[in-house]
Amino acid sequence: MTSSQSERQQTEERCAIAAIGRKCFGCGVCACICPRALLSIRLNKDGFFMPRATNEPQCIHCNLCLSVCPCTDDHPETPEDRIPPEAWSAESRRESVRDASAAGGIARELAEEWTARGGKVCEAVFNPRENVLEHLVLQTPEELLRGCGAKYLQSYTLPGFSHLNGHEPFLVIGTPCQIDGLRRYLRKRHWENHFVLVDFFCRGVPSMRLWLKFSRFYRKKRQSLQDVAWQEKTDGKNEDRIVFTGTDGRKTAAGTRRNELFFGFYRDDLCLAPACYDLCKYKAAASAADLRLGEFRSPDPQNRTGTSGSVLVLTERGKLALENTAGRLKRKRRTLDELLAGQMTGNAVRPRDNAVFRLFLRSAMPLNLMLKWKQWTRLLLYFPQELLRRCRRRN
Repeated sequence: MTSSQSERQQTEERCAIAAIGRKCFGCGVCACICPRALLSIRLNKDGFFMPRATNEPQCIHCNLCLSVCPCTDDHPETPEDRIPPEAWSAESRRESVRDASAAGGIARELAEEWTARGGKVCEAVFNPRENVLEHLVLQTPEELLRGCGAKYLQSYTLPGFSHLNGHEPFLVIGTPCQIDGLRRYLRKRHWENHFVLVDFFCRGVPSMRLWLKFSRFYRKKRQSLQDVAWQEKTDGKNEDRIVFTGTDGRKTAAGTRRNELFFGFYRDDLCLAPACYDLCKYKAAASAADLRLGEFRSPDPQNRTGTSGSVLVLTERGKLALENTAGRLKRKRRTLDELLAGQMTGNAVRPRDNAVFRLFLRSAMPLNLMLKWKQWTRLLLYFPQELLRRCRRRN
């Protein structure tokens, strides 16, 4: 028996989800559907949530985990009531909601309207005790307030997804890959009609190792943490500025150079999940959700207030959910091209120094030294090529 055949046999003898490997999106639905509860979702060595079998010999090889995995298909799962995409720009009628939320407060208004009608909401909330973002089931206005704002981390979905059921109406907000996996899971359970799924325009999720290194700077100054905001409103516009809130209510905003230690690496696509580079199939209007949200960038430079959000209506259920918030949102019909103009239309490009950066994240090197390394590396790698390219254009 050759080595490749031996490896294939070992893979077949293990849980089926083990074959996914680095292609995994980390949505967590495989752990929800496993009939023997053999799967857990944990951080891997690079800082991304992935399934891990807790007791592989007990696996019955039912392959249910693979049947709901979004990695096994080249396209998002198609909802049964899919319609041609309808594009809107919208924002909350309440200034307090716009100031505390991202994308014009659309998600907040959708969630409040949903709970007012007797439903429950499942969305990502920051857990200060574990220093991690996790999905939870929310229902009261106080709980919904915790879900406001943009969050630039991969979330741990099991605390929320494991409480979903087929006899209560749920509004679920998550990344496109999480919603795609959840759509497949709900269809397998025949629960689809009880849910409205909402995703957003996504540029990728950064490694939790980056966040843990960054948050250590704050922990040295203030041990007890209550909340984190990744965007701050300045003159009505969203600014990538991380604000920490302590248990005493005091807020501490990271300075410009300190923010660069997180957003500088994230915006340069240095620390995204492997699937974000190679396998993301959720750009533009490609989605398994009922609604897709995002920031709206007006084509008119004089009308860029930074408070409006964009809504892409993809199904009849999503259309009804948006219509129910008519009294809460100010809306304006847009073309699909206008809505997609300011969004990322292709996958992130894997930088050549990505592998080295992953090694540095796993090491004890502090982020300030990693930032200096990045600046010098980019100067040595990319500046000569750009200079040569410009010289060729002139000739």
